[in-house]
Amino acid sequence: MVIKQSKSPGTLPVLILSIVAPLLVFVQSTDMNVLSGPLTAAFGATRTQVEWTVNAYTLTLAAGLLGAGGLVDSWGPSRSFRLGAGLFALSSFAAAAAPNVEVLVATLLVMGLGAALLMPSSLVLITTGVAGKAHTVRVGWWAAAGSVGMSAGPLLSGLFTQLANWRGVFWFNTVLCAVALIWGWVAIPRTVRKRGHVDMPGLLTAAIAIAGLVYTLIEAGKDNGPDVYVAAVIAILAIVAFIMVERRSETPVLPLAVFSDRVYRTTLLQGALFNFSFFGLMFAMGLMLQQGRGMTAFQSSLLFLPLTAAVLVSNLLTAWLSDRFGTIRILAIAQVVFIVALLALGWTGVAGSLPGMVISLIPSGLAAGILVPIMTGQSLTTMPRELQGAASSGFNTARQLGSAIGVAVFGLLLGTDLITGFGKCLAAAAVAGVISLAMTPILRKSRV
Repeated sequence: MVIKQSKSPGTLPVLILSIVAPLLVFVQSTDMNVLSGPLTAAFGATRTQVEWTVNAYTLTLAAGLLGAGGLVDSWGPSRSFRLGAGLFALSSFAAAAAPNVEVLVATLLVMGLGAALLMPSSLVLITTGVAGKAHTVRVGWWAAAGSVGMSAGPLLSGLFTQLANWRGVFWFNTVLCAVALIWGWVAIPRTVRKRGHVDMPGLLTAAIAIAGLVYTLIEAGKDNGPDVYVAAVIAILAIVAFIMVERRSETPVLPLAVFSDRVYRTTLLQGALFNFSFFGLMFAMGLMLQQGRGMTAFQSSLLFLPLTAAVLVSNLLTAWLSDRFGTIRILAIAQVVFIVALLALGWTGVAGSLPGMVISLIPSGLAAGILVPIMTGQSLTTMPRELQGAASSGFNTARQLGSAIGVAVFGLLLGTDLITGFGKCLAAAAVAGVISLAMTPILRKSRV
C-alpha cells in the first residue's frame, strides 16, 4: 500500500467533516418515514411509490457499501469523500427540485451511492494517524453522529414540512453537503491508497441481485405482473453469478471465506433481522400515524422522537453495560426488551392513547441502541484481520438489505386498514426478534 500526502492534515476540519458525513447519511435513512402524507398530497403517490422513496436510497446504499471499502483503498479516502459528498449534494439538489415521484426516486438512488462512499471514507479519515484509546474515542464520535442523524431525520422532515414543505429537508442536505464538499476540498489532505483492483464484476452482480430482490418484494402482491417474475429470475441468476465471480476473483469484494465462520453467519442474520424489524416498523408507523390516525408530518415526527432519542442514549451506554455485565448477556437482555416492547405497543398503543404508544416506544428504542453496536462488534470478533474489512462490508450490506425487505414486507402487511395492519407488522417484527434471540447462544463461541 502506498500513501502520499501533499500537506499535513488539518485535524479539526477533518474531525468535523468526518462527523458530518454519517450525520447526513443517517438523517436521510430515516427522514422519508414521515413524508408519506406530503408526498401523497404533492404527487398523488401510491403506497408502492412511497415504499420506493424509502427503499431507493437503502437499495443503492446496501449495494454500494459492499464494495465501498475497496474503492476507498483504491482511490484514497480524500478523493472518495469528495466524490461521495459531490454525489450527495447534487442528488439532494435534484430531489429538492423533483417534479414528480419518479424523478425523486431516481435522485434517491444516486444519493445512496454517495452515502456508500461517505461512510467508509469518513471513518478512515477520522481514524488515520491515531491508535489505542484515541482511535476508540474517534470511532465512538463517528458512530454517535450517525445515531444523532437517525434521531434527527424524522424531526427535521416534520419541521421543514411544517414551516415550508417536504422539499426543505433536501435543501438542508444540499447546503450542508455543498459546504462539506468545498471545505473538504481545501482542508482534507490528498492521500492515495493503492491496493489491488476493485472487483467490478462482483459489485455489478451484487447490485443486480439486490435490486431484483427488492423490486420483487415491493411489487409482489400489488399486481403480480410479468415484471415481478422477471425481476425474481434476474435476482436468482445474479446471486448465482455473484457466487461464481467471487470464487474466481483474485480480489473478491466479499470473500466467501467469511461465511465459513458460524459466529459471523449468525451475527449477519441477526443484523438483517433487526433492521427488518426496526426500519420496517418506522416506515409502517409513519403511514399508520398520518394516513391511519390523520396526523400531520410534523405531529408524527414528534412521536418518532422518543424512539430515536432513546436509541442515542443507549448507544452511549452500551460499552459500559457490556464491560459490566458481559456482551452476550446484554445482547440477549436487549433482544428480550425489544420483543416485549413491540408486543406492548401492539397491545396498548396502536389504536389506543398516544401516551401508551410513547411509553412502549421508549424501551424499544433503548434496546435498539444497544443491539446495533453489539451486533456490529460481534460480526468481527472471530474474523482474522485480513478479512475484517470484507466482513464489515458484508454485515452492513446485510443490515441495509434487511431494511429494504422490511419496508417491502410491512408495506404488504399494512393493507388498507392501517391500524389493524400495523398490528400485523408489530407481530412480524416480534417474530423476527424471537428468531434472532434463539440464535444468540451460538455467539458464546466468540472470543469476546
